[in-house]
Amino acid sequence: MNNTNSRKRLLDNKWLNEKEQKQQIPPKLQTIPKKFNPEQWSSKNYSLFRKIKDLGLGSYGEVFLSENIKTRERVALKRVRMTGESEGFPLTAIREIKLLQMLDHQNVVKLKEVVTNDSKKTEGKGSVFMVFEYVEHDLAGLIDLPNVRKFTLPQIKCYIKQLLEGLHFCHSKNVLHRDIKGANLLVSKKGVLKIADFGLARIARDKGLTDRVVTLWYRSPELLLGSSSYDSSVDMWSVGCVLAELLLRKPLLPGKKEYEQLELIWSLCGTPDQNNWDGAKKLRYFQKFKPKKSYPRVVREKFQHFGKEVVDLLDNLLSLDPTKRMTAHQTLDHEFFWTDPMPACPSSLPNYPDTHELDSKKRREALHQVNNTNNNNNSNINNNNKYRKKPRKNNEQPYFLHRKCGRRPNGKSHHFIKTQQFNLNQKNNNNINLHHQKNQNQNYRHINHQIFNNNTNTKINQLHNHNFKHNQNPNLNKNIQFNHNNHNHNQKQYFHNKNQFKKDIHF
Repeated sequence: MNNTNSRKRLLDNKWLNEKEQKQQIPPKLQTIPKKFNPEQWSSKNYSLFRKIKDLGLGSYGEVFLSENIKTRERVALKRVRMTGESEGFPLTAIREIKLLQMLDHQNVVKLKEVVTNDSKKTEGKGSVFMVFEYVEHDLAGLIDLPNVRKFTLPQIKCYIKQLLEGLHFCHSKNVLHRDIKGANLLVSKKGVLKIADFGLARIARDKGLTDRVVTLWYRSPELLLGSSSYDSSVDMWSVGCVLAELLLRKPLLPGKKEYEQLELIWSLCGTPDQNNWDGAKKLRYFQKFKPKKSYPRVVREKFQHFGKEVVDLLDNLLSLDPTKRMTAHQTLDHEFFWTDPMPACPSSLPNYPDTHELDSKKRREALHQVNNTNNNNNSNINNNNKYRKKPRKNNEQPYFLHRKCGRRPNGKSHHFIKTQQFNLNQKNNNNINLHHQKNQNQNYRHINHQIFNNNTNTKINQLHNHNFKHNQNPNLNKNIQFNHNNHNHNQKQYFHNKNQFKKDIHF
Protein backbone atom coordinates (compact mmCIF):
# COMPACT_ATOMS: atom_id res chain seq x y z
CA MET A 1 0.00 0.00 0.00
CA ASN A 2 2.83 2.35 0.78
CA ASN A 3 4.34 1.80 -2.66
CA THR A 4 1.07 2.54 -4.46
CA ASN A 5 0.48 5.72 -2.47
CA SER A 6 3.98 6.93 -3.22
CA ARG A 7 3.46 6.22 -6.92
CA LYS A 8 0.19 8.22 -6.98
CA ARG A 9 1.87 11.05 -5.14
CA LEU A 10 4.67 11.15 -7.70
CA LEU A 11 2.21 11.17 -10.59
CA ASP A 12 0.23 14.05 -9.09
CA ASN A 13 3.40 16.11 -8.67
CA LYS A 14 3.62 17.73 -12.12
CA TRP A 15 6.67 19.87 -11.56
CA LEU A 16 9.26 17.12 -11.01
CA ASN A 17 12.34 17.29 -13.13
CA GLU A 18 12.92 14.72 -15.82
CA LYS A 19 15.84 13.08 -14.02
CA GLU A 20 13.90 12.84 -10.74
CA GLN A 21 10.98 11.17 -12.50
CA LYS A 22 13.24 8.53 -14.09
CA GLN A 23 14.95 7.85 -10.75
CA GLN A 24 11.87 7.72 -8.49
CA ILE A 25 9.09 6.28 -10.73
CA PRO A 26 9.45 2.53 -11.30
CA PRO A 27 9.58 1.38 -14.92
CA LYS A 28 6.21 -0.37 -14.67
CA LEU A 29 4.42 2.88 -13.93
CA GLN A 30 5.84 4.64 -17.00
CA THR A 31 3.76 2.38 -19.27
CA ILE A 32 0.07 3.28 -19.63
CA PRO A 33 -2.36 0.52 -18.60
CA LYS A 34 -4.57 -0.93 -21.31
CA LYS A 35 -7.59 -1.35 -19.03
CA PHE A 36 -9.24 2.01 -18.53
CA ASN A 37 -12.65 3.02 -17.21
CA PRO A 38 -13.59 6.60 -18.20
CA GLU A 39 -16.53 6.69 -15.78
CA GLN A 40 -14.14 6.86 -12.80
CA TRP A 41 -12.91 10.24 -14.07
CA SER A 42 -16.25 12.00 -13.85
CA SER A 43 -19.83 11.28 -12.87
CA LYS A 44 -21.26 13.77 -15.40
CA ASN A 45 -23.16 12.71 -18.49
CA TYR A 46 -23.07 14.11 -22.01
CA SER A 47 -26.72 15.16 -21.67
CA LEU A 48 -25.57 18.15 -19.55
CA PHE A 49 -24.08 19.77 -22.66
CA ARG A 50 -25.78 21.31 -25.68
CA LYS A 51 -23.98 21.23 -29.03
CA ILE A 52 -23.63 24.61 -30.80
CA LYS A 53 -21.40 24.05 -33.85
CA ASP A 54 -18.48 22.04 -35.21
CA LEU A 55 -14.96 23.32 -34.64
CA GLY A 56 -12.79 20.79 -36.49
CA LEU A 57 -11.35 17.30 -36.62
CA GLY A 58 -8.55 16.12 -34.37
CA SER A 59 -6.04 13.33 -34.89
CA TYR A 60 -8.34 10.75 -33.28
CA GLY A 61 -11.70 12.51 -32.88
CA GLU A 62 -14.02 15.36 -33.84
CA VAL A 63 -14.26 18.62 -31.90
CA PHE A 64 -17.34 20.81 -31.50
CA LEU A 65 -18.44 23.77 -29.42
CA SER A 66 -20.90 23.02 -26.63
CA GLU A 67 -22.50 24.81 -23.70
CA ASN A 68 -23.14 23.56 -20.21
CA ILE A 69 -26.90 23.73 -19.65
CA LYS A 70 -26.61 24.52 -15.94
CA THR A 71 -23.62 26.87 -15.74
CA ARG A 72 -23.87 28.34 -19.31
CA GLU A 73 -20.12 27.82 -19.67
CA ARG A 74 -18.84 27.24 -23.19
CA VAL A 75 -16.48 24.33 -23.63
CA ALA A 76 -14.94 22.33 -26.48
CA LEU A 77 -15.92 18.66 -26.56
CA LYS A 78 -13.73 16.15 -28.36
CA ARG A 79 -15.42 12.87 -29.19
CA VAL A 80 -13.10 9.87 -29.00
CA ARG A 81 -13.36 7.68 -32.07
CA MET A 82 -14.51 4.22 -31.04
CA THR A 83 -14.82 2.72 -34.54
CA GLY A 84 -12.66 -0.35 -35.13
CA GLU A 85 -11.82 -0.77 -31.44
CA SER A 86 -12.61 -4.39 -30.57
CA GLU A 87 -10.58 -4.39 -27.35
CA GLY A 88 -12.43 -1.54 -25.65
CA PHE A 89 -11.24 2.02 -25.09
CA PRO A 90 -8.66 3.27 -27.67
CA LEU A 91 -5.08 3.29 -26.44
CA THR A 92 -4.36 6.57 -28.24
CA ALA A 93 -7.06 8.36 -26.24
CA ILE A 94 -5.66 6.91 -23.00
CA ARG A 95 -2.23 8.32 -23.89
CA GLU A 96 -3.68 11.73 -24.68
CA ILE A 97 -5.63 11.91 -21.43
CA LYS A 98 -2.64 10.79 -19.34
CA LEU A 99 -0.30 13.28 -21.01
CA LEU A 100 -2.76 16.18 -20.66
CA GLN A 101 -3.09 15.41 -16.97
CA MET A 102 0.66 15.66 -16.66
CA LEU A 103 1.02 18.88 -18.71
CA ASP A 104 -0.38 21.74 -16.64
CA HIS A 105 0.88 24.96 -18.25
CA GLN A 106 -0.66 28.26 -19.32
CA ASN A 107 0.39 27.62 -22.95
CA VAL A 108 -1.07 24.09 -23.06
CA VAL A 109 -4.81 23.60 -23.48
CA LYS A 110 -6.50 22.48 -20.26
CA LEU A 111 -8.44 19.22 -19.99
CA LYS A 112 -11.34 19.80 -17.59
CA GLU A 113 -12.94 16.36 -17.39
CA VAL A 114 -14.11 13.32 -19.29
CA VAL A 115 -17.83 12.58 -19.79
CA THR A 116 -19.75 9.71 -21.33
CA ASN A 117 -23.16 9.30 -22.95
CA ASP A 118 -25.81 6.61 -22.60
CA SER A 119 -24.69 3.36 -24.17
CA LYS A 120 -28.29 2.41 -25.07
CA LYS A 121 -28.44 5.10 -27.76
CA THR A 122 -25.25 3.81 -29.43
CA GLU A 123 -26.18 0.11 -29.59
CA GLY A 124 -24.48 -0.87 -26.36
CA LYS A 125 -21.22 1.00 -27.05
CA GLY A 126 -21.06 4.34 -25.28
CA SER A 127 -19.18 7.39 -26.52
CA VAL A 128 -16.50 9.20 -24.53
CA PHE A 129 -15.97 12.97 -24.68
CA MET A 130 -12.99 14.97 -23.44
CA VAL A 131 -14.04 18.39 -22.13
CA PHE A 132 -11.54 21.19 -22.88
CA GLU A 133 -11.59 24.89 -22.21
CA TYR A 134 -12.97 26.80 -25.21
CA VAL A 135 -10.48 29.00 -27.06
CA GLU A 136 -11.88 31.42 -29.63
CA HIS A 137 -9.28 31.26 -32.45
CA ASP A 138 -6.50 29.23 -33.98
CA LEU A 139 -3.57 30.48 -36.03
CA ALA A 140 -4.73 28.79 -39.24
CA GLY A 141 -8.08 30.58 -39.04
CA LEU A 142 -6.44 33.94 -38.25
CA ILE A 143 -4.06 33.64 -41.20
CA ASP A 144 -6.97 33.01 -43.58
CA LEU A 145 -9.11 35.87 -42.29
CA PRO A 146 -9.83 38.19 -45.25
CA ASN A 147 -9.84 41.33 -43.07
CA VAL A 148 -6.38 40.64 -41.61
CA ARG A 149 -3.77 41.86 -44.09
CA LYS A 150 -0.63 40.95 -42.16
CA PHE A 151 0.67 40.40 -38.65
CA THR A 152 3.07 42.88 -37.14
CA LEU A 153 6.51 41.68 -36.11
CA PRO A 154 5.84 42.24 -32.33
CA GLN A 155 2.64 40.18 -32.72
CA ILE A 156 4.52 37.35 -34.45
CA LYS A 157 7.21 37.41 -31.77
CA CYS A 158 4.52 37.18 -29.08
CA TYR A 159 2.92 34.11 -30.69
CA ILE A 160 6.23 32.29 -31.31
CA LYS A 161 7.52 33.06 -27.82
CA GLN A 162 4.42 31.55 -26.20
CA LEU A 163 4.68 28.53 -28.51
CA LEU A 164 8.28 27.96 -27.50
CA GLU A 165 7.45 28.32 -23.80
CA GLY A 166 4.76 25.65 -24.10
CA LEU A 167 7.04 23.35 -26.11
CA HIS A 168 9.89 23.83 -23.65
CA PHE A 169 7.60 22.67 -20.85
CA CYS A 170 6.48 19.62 -22.89
CA HIS A 171 10.04 18.70 -23.85
CA SER A 172 11.18 19.07 -20.25
CA LYS A 173 8.58 16.41 -19.40
CA ASN A 174 10.05 14.23 -22.16
CA VAL A 175 6.88 14.61 -24.31
CA LEU A 176 7.02 15.03 -28.10
CA HIS A 177 3.96 16.71 -29.59
CA ARG A 178 4.62 15.52 -33.19
CA ASP A 179 1.84 17.60 -34.80
CA ILE A 180 2.72 21.28 -34.48
CA LYS A 181 0.79 23.34 -37.06
CA GLY A 182 -1.41 26.43 -37.20
CA ALA A 183 -4.67 24.55 -36.66
CA ASN A 184 -3.38 23.07 -33.37
CA LEU A 185 -2.23 26.42 -31.95
CA LEU A 186 -5.19 28.10 -30.27
CA VAL A 187 -5.32 31.82 -29.44
CA SER A 188 -7.73 33.26 -26.89
CA LYS A 189 -9.31 36.71 -26.97
CA LYS A 190 -6.76 37.77 -24.35
CA GLY A 191 -3.93 36.88 -26.78
CA VAL A 192 -2.76 33.74 -24.94
CA LEU A 193 -1.54 30.93 -27.22
CA LYS A 194 -2.25 27.34 -26.21
CA ILE A 195 -0.94 24.11 -27.75
CA ALA A 196 -3.75 21.63 -28.45
CA ASP A 197 -4.38 18.17 -29.99
CA PHE A 198 -2.02 15.75 -28.26
CA GLY A 199 -3.41 12.76 -30.15
CA LEU A 200 -0.03 12.02 -31.74
CA ALA A 201 2.06 12.96 -28.71
CA ARG A 202 4.36 10.30 -27.22
CA ILE A 203 6.98 9.90 -24.55
CA ALA A 204 10.39 10.29 -26.22
CA ARG A 205 12.60 7.21 -26.50
CA ASP A 206 15.73 6.25 -28.39
CA LYS A 207 14.16 4.05 -31.09
CA GLY A 208 10.98 2.34 -32.18
CA LEU A 209 9.03 5.51 -33.06
CA THR A 210 6.93 5.73 -36.19
CA ASP A 211 7.76 8.15 -38.99
CA ARG A 212 4.09 8.60 -40.06
CA VAL A 213 3.50 11.62 -37.84
CA VAL A 214 3.19 15.41 -38.28
CA THR A 215 1.12 16.98 -41.06
CA LEU A 216 2.96 16.77 -44.38
CA TRP A 217 3.59 20.52 -44.79
CA TYR A 218 5.30 20.68 -41.38
CA ARG A 219 7.09 17.32 -41.46
CA SER A 220 10.86 17.34 -41.04
CA PRO A 221 13.15 15.75 -43.67
CA GLU A 222 14.37 12.96 -41.35
CA LEU A 223 10.76 11.79 -40.90
CA LEU A 224 10.16 11.90 -44.65
CA LEU A 225 13.26 9.74 -45.17
CA GLY A 226 12.00 7.10 -42.69
CA SER A 227 13.85 7.82 -39.45
CA SER A 228 12.55 5.85 -36.43
CA SER A 229 14.85 7.41 -33.82
CA TYR A 230 14.28 11.14 -33.38
CA ASP A 231 13.87 13.68 -30.62
CA SER A 232 12.38 17.13 -30.03
CA SER A 233 14.05 18.46 -33.20
CA VAL A 234 11.01 17.32 -35.24
CA ASP A 235 8.88 19.81 -33.29
CA MET A 236 11.45 22.57 -33.83
CA TRP A 237 11.32 22.09 -37.62
CA SER A 238 7.54 22.57 -37.40
CA VAL A 239 8.08 25.76 -35.37
CA GLY A 240 10.27 27.12 -38.20
CA CYS A 241 7.51 26.34 -40.74
CA VAL A 242 4.90 28.09 -38.57
CA LEU A 243 7.13 31.17 -38.17
CA ALA A 244 7.65 31.37 -41.94
CA GLU A 245 3.90 30.98 -42.51
CA LEU A 246 3.15 33.89 -40.18
CA LEU A 247 5.65 36.06 -42.04
CA LEU A 248 4.52 35.09 -45.55
CA ARG A 249 0.78 34.64 -44.80
CA LYS A 250 0.86 31.35 -46.72
CA PRO A 251 2.31 27.86 -46.18
CA LEU A 252 6.04 27.62 -46.70
CA LEU A 253 6.23 24.08 -48.13
CA PRO A 254 2.78 23.04 -49.45
CA GLY A 255 3.60 19.61 -50.91
CA LYS A 256 0.97 17.06 -52.00
CA LYS A 257 3.05 13.86 -51.77
CA GLU A 258 6.15 12.81 -49.85
CA TYR A 259 8.46 13.03 -52.85
CA GLU A 260 7.08 16.46 -53.77
CA GLN A 261 7.51 17.65 -50.19
CA LEU A 262 11.15 16.55 -50.22
CA GLU A 263 11.76 18.34 -53.52
CA LEU A 264 10.38 21.55 -52.00
CA ILE A 265 12.68 21.10 -48.98
CA TRP A 266 15.73 20.46 -51.19
CA SER A 267 14.96 23.51 -53.35
CA LEU A 268 14.81 25.74 -50.23
CA CYS A 269 17.34 24.19 -47.84
CA GLY A 270 19.76 22.71 -50.37
CA THR A 271 20.70 19.19 -51.35
CA PRO A 272 21.97 17.06 -48.43
CA ASP A 273 25.69 16.30 -48.53
CA GLN A 274 28.56 15.63 -46.14
CA ASN A 275 28.73 19.26 -45.07
CA ASN A 276 25.11 20.03 -44.19
CA TRP A 277 23.77 16.52 -43.31
CA ASP A 278 26.15 13.59 -43.22
CA GLY A 279 23.65 11.09 -41.79
CA ALA A 280 21.06 11.43 -44.54
CA LYS A 281 22.45 8.57 -46.62
CA LYS A 282 21.97 6.14 -43.74
CA LEU A 283 18.18 6.59 -43.71
CA ARG A 284 16.13 3.87 -45.38
CA TYR A 285 14.24 6.05 -47.92
CA PHE A 286 17.19 8.17 -49.06
CA GLN A 287 17.89 6.14 -52.22
CA LYS A 288 14.20 6.12 -53.09
CA PHE A 289 13.77 9.90 -52.71
CA LYS A 290 17.26 10.87 -53.78
CA PRO A 291 17.43 14.48 -55.07
CA LYS A 292 17.13 14.70 -58.84
CA LYS A 293 19.65 17.54 -59.06
CA SER A 294 21.85 19.66 -56.85
CA TYR A 295 20.09 22.62 -55.18
CA PRO A 296 21.78 25.54 -53.37
CA ARG A 297 20.53 26.69 -49.96
CA VAL A 298 18.42 29.86 -50.37
CA VAL A 299 16.82 30.31 -46.92
CA ARG A 300 18.70 33.53 -46.21
CA GLU A 301 17.93 34.98 -49.64
CA LYS A 302 14.21 34.22 -49.32
CA PHE A 303 13.76 35.97 -45.95
CA GLN A 304 16.47 38.64 -46.11
CA HIS A 305 13.93 41.51 -46.26
CA PHE A 306 12.56 40.54 -42.80
CA GLY A 307 15.75 41.38 -40.96
CA LYS A 308 18.97 39.78 -39.81
CA GLU A 309 17.53 38.20 -36.65
CA VAL A 310 14.64 36.56 -38.53
CA VAL A 311 16.99 35.17 -41.15
CA ASP A 312 19.38 33.75 -38.56
CA LEU A 313 16.58 32.10 -36.55
CA LEU A 314 14.89 30.52 -39.59
CA ASP A 315 18.23 29.37 -40.97
CA ASN A 316 18.82 27.45 -37.76
CA LEU A 317 15.30 26.02 -37.31
CA LEU A 318 15.18 24.86 -40.94
CA SER A 319 18.52 23.07 -40.76
CA LEU A 320 18.57 19.73 -42.57
CA ASP A 321 20.67 18.08 -39.90
CA PRO A 322 18.45 17.62 -36.80
CA THR A 323 21.47 17.75 -34.49
CA LYS A 324 22.19 21.33 -35.61
CA ARG A 325 18.73 22.69 -34.75
CA MET A 326 18.30 24.66 -31.56
CA THR A 327 16.09 23.41 -28.78
CA ALA A 328 13.10 25.37 -27.49
CA HIS A 329 15.08 26.64 -24.49
CA GLN A 330 17.95 27.82 -26.73
CA THR A 331 15.54 29.50 -29.16
CA LEU A 332 13.98 31.55 -26.36
CA ASP A 333 17.45 33.09 -25.76
CA HIS A 334 17.88 34.02 -29.42
CA GLU A 335 18.37 37.68 -30.38
CA PHE A 336 15.10 37.57 -32.31
CA PHE A 337 13.20 37.99 -29.01
CA TRP A 338 15.61 40.50 -27.44
CA THR A 339 15.95 43.15 -30.14
CA ASP A 340 13.59 45.93 -31.20
CA PRO A 341 10.74 45.66 -31.82
CA MET A 342 10.22 43.60 -28.68
CA PRO A 343 7.48 40.95 -28.42
CA ALA A 344 4.06 42.44 -27.76
CA CYS A 345 2.14 41.80 -24.57
CA PRO A 346 -0.68 39.25 -25.15
CA SER A 347 -3.30 41.61 -23.71
CA SER A 348 -2.33 44.32 -26.24
CA LEU A 349 -2.96 42.14 -29.30
CA PRO A 350 -5.94 43.04 -31.52
CA ASN A 351 -9.28 41.29 -31.12
CA TYR A 352 -10.61 39.17 -33.98
CA PRO A 353 -13.96 37.45 -34.58
CA ASP A 354 -14.17 33.81 -33.58
CA THR A 355 -12.60 31.73 -36.33
CA HIS A 356 -11.07 28.28 -36.67
CA GLU A 357 -9.60 26.15 -39.41
CA LEU A 358 -13.01 24.64 -40.25
CA ASP A 359 -14.45 28.13 -40.85
CA SER A 360 -11.62 28.99 -43.23
CA LYS A 361 -12.18 25.68 -45.09
CA LYS A 362 -15.85 26.52 -45.53
CA ARG A 363 -14.95 29.96 -46.90
CA ARG A 364 -12.48 28.44 -49.36
CA GLU A 365 -15.01 25.80 -50.47
CA ALA A 366 -17.69 28.44 -51.02
CA LEU A 367 -15.28 30.58 -53.03
CA HIS A 368 -14.16 27.54 -55.01
CA GLN A 369 -17.78 26.65 -55.77
CA VAL A 370 -18.50 30.17 -57.03
CA ASN A 371 -15.44 30.05 -59.27
CA ASN A 372 -16.52 26.65 -60.62
CA THR A 373 -19.99 27.93 -61.50
CA ASN A 374 -18.49 30.90 -63.35
CA ASN A 375 -16.07 28.63 -65.22
CA ASN A 376 -18.92 26.26 -66.14
CA ASN A 377 -20.97 29.14 -67.52
CA ASN A 378 -18.04 30.32 -69.62
CA SER A 379 -17.34 26.79 -70.84
CA ASN A 380 -21.00 26.34 -71.84
CA ILE A 381 -20.86 29.53 -73.90
CA ASN A 382 -17.66 28.37 -75.58
CA ASN A 383 -19.13 24.94 -76.27
CA ASN A 384 -22.23 26.48 -77.85
CA ASN A 385 -20.03 28.55 -80.13
CA LYS A 386 -17.86 25.53 -80.84
CA TYR A 387 -20.70 23.26 -81.97
CA ARG A 388 -22.65 25.95 -83.80
CA LYS A 389 -23.30 25.05 -87.45
CA LYS A 390 -20.79 26.82 -89.68
CA PRO A 391 -21.01 27.36 -93.45
CA ARG A 392 -19.17 24.64 -95.30
CA LYS A 393 -16.42 25.58 -97.70
CA ASN A 394 -16.24 24.43 -101.31
CA ASN A 395 -15.28 20.75 -101.80
CA GLU A 396 -15.34 20.23 -98.00
CA GLN A 397 -16.58 16.78 -96.95
CA PRO A 398 -18.39 15.84 -93.72
CA TYR A 399 -16.35 14.44 -90.85
CA PHE A 400 -17.68 10.90 -91.20
CA LEU A 401 -16.33 10.58 -94.76
CA HIS A 402 -12.76 10.86 -93.46
CA ARG A 403 -13.15 7.83 -91.17
CA LYS A 404 -12.30 4.28 -92.06
CA CYS A 405 -14.64 2.24 -94.24
CA GLY A 406 -17.01 -0.29 -92.74
CA ARG A 407 -20.23 -0.25 -90.76
CA ARG A 408 -20.67 2.68 -88.41
CA PRO A 409 -22.19 2.63 -84.92
CA ASN A 410 -25.33 4.30 -86.26
CA GLY A 411 -25.89 1.40 -88.70
CA LYS A 412 -24.89 3.23 -91.90
CA SER A 413 -22.95 1.03 -94.29
CA HIS A 414 -20.07 1.89 -96.57
CA HIS A 415 -22.39 1.89 -99.64
CA PHE A 416 -24.68 4.44 -97.99
CA ILE A 417 -21.72 6.71 -97.27
CA LYS A 418 -20.48 6.36 -100.84
CA THR A 419 -23.91 7.40 -102.20
CA GLN A 420 -23.86 10.38 -99.85
CA GLN A 421 -20.43 11.28 -101.11
CA PHE A 422 -21.62 10.99 -104.76
CA ASN A 423 -24.60 13.26 -104.09
CA LEU A 424 -22.35 15.72 -102.32
CA ASN A 425 -19.91 15.82 -105.24
CA GLN A 426 -22.80 16.31 -107.68
CA LYS A 427 -24.09 19.17 -105.58
CA ASN A 428 -20.62 20.72 -105.51
CA ASN A 429 -20.45 20.45 -109.33
CA ASN A 430 -23.79 22.27 -109.62
CA ASN A 431 -22.46 24.99 -107.37
CA ILE A 432 -19.37 25.29 -109.55
CA ASN A 433 -21.50 25.59 -112.72
CA LEU A 434 -23.63 28.22 -111.06
CA HIS A 435 -20.48 30.11 -110.12
CA HIS A 436 -19.28 30.04 -113.76
CA GLN A 437 -22.69 31.21 -114.97
CA LYS A 438 -22.55 34.06 -112.51
CA ASN A 439 -19.16 35.16 -113.85
CA GLN A 440 -20.42 35.00 -117.45
CA ASN A 441 -23.50 37.07 -116.63
CA GLN A 442 -21.29 39.63 -114.92
CA ASN A 443 -19.15 39.82 -118.07
CA TYR A 444 -22.25 40.19 -120.30
CA ARG A 445 -23.57 42.92 -118.04
CA HIS A 446 -20.30 44.81 -118.30
CA ILE A 447 -20.26 44.53 -122.11
CA ASN A 448 -23.91 45.62 -122.50
CA HIS A 449 -23.37 48.54 -120.17
CA GLN A 450 -20.36 49.64 -122.19
CA ILE A 451 -22.23 49.37 -125.55
CA PHE A 452 -25.19 51.27 -124.12
CA ASN A 453 -22.96 54.10 -122.90
CA ASN A 454 -21.19 54.35 -126.25
CA ASN A 455 -24.49 54.52 -128.23
CA THR A 456 -26.01 57.20 -126.03
CA ASN A 457 -22.86 59.33 -126.13
CA THR A 458 -22.64 59.22 -129.92
CA LYS A 459 -26.31 60.15 -130.35
CA ILE A 460 -26.08 63.05 -127.95
CA ASN A 461 -22.98 64.35 -129.68
CA GLN A 462 -24.71 64.21 -133.03
CA LEU A 463 -27.64 66.19 -131.72
CA HIS A 464 -25.49 68.91 -130.22
CA ASN A 465 -23.33 69.23 -133.30
CA HIS A 466 -26.28 70.17 -135.53
CA ASN A 467 -26.95 73.91 -135.49
CA PHE A 468 -30.52 73.87 -136.69
CA LYS A 469 -33.07 76.37 -135.74
CA HIS A 470 -35.75 74.59 -133.79
CA ASN A 471 -38.44 77.14 -134.59
CA GLN A 472 -37.91 76.95 -138.36
CA ASN A 473 -37.84 73.14 -138.48
CA PRO A 474 -40.59 71.66 -136.27
CA ASN A 475 -39.87 68.07 -137.45
CA LEU A 476 -36.49 68.30 -135.84
CA ASN A 477 -38.10 68.81 -132.43
CA LYS A 478 -40.12 65.66 -132.91
CA ASN A 479 -36.99 63.68 -133.81
CA ILE A 480 -35.18 64.99 -130.77
CA GLN A 481 -38.11 64.17 -128.53
CA PHE A 482 -38.31 60.71 -130.04
CA ASN A 483 -34.60 60.12 -129.42
CA HIS A 484 -34.96 61.22 -125.79
CA ASN A 485 -37.82 58.81 -125.29
CA ASN A 486 -35.74 56.01 -126.77
CA HIS A 487 -32.94 56.90 -124.39
CA ASN A 488 -35.24 56.70 -121.33
CA HIS A 489 -36.73 53.45 -122.57
CA ASN A 490 -33.28 51.89 -123.01
CA GLN A 491 -32.27 53.03 -119.53
CA LYS A 492 -35.36 51.46 -117.94
CA GLN A 493 -34.74 48.25 -119.85
CA TYR A 494 -31.15 48.15 -118.55
CA PHE A 495 -32.18 48.47 -114.88
CA HIS A 496 -34.89 45.86 -115.39
CA ASN A 497 -32.33 43.39 -116.77
CA LYS A 498 -29.99 44.20 -113.90
CA ASN A 499 -32.61 43.44 -111.22
CA GLN A 500 -33.65 40.26 -113.00
CA PHE A 501 -30.01 39.11 -113.06
CA LYS A 502 -29.68 39.69 -109.28
CA LYS A 503 -32.77 37.56 -108.66
CA ASP A 504 -31.38 34.75 -110.78
CA ILE A 505 -28.05 34.82 -108.99
CA HIS A 506 -29.75 34.84 -105.58
CA PHE A 507 -31.82 31.82 -106.56
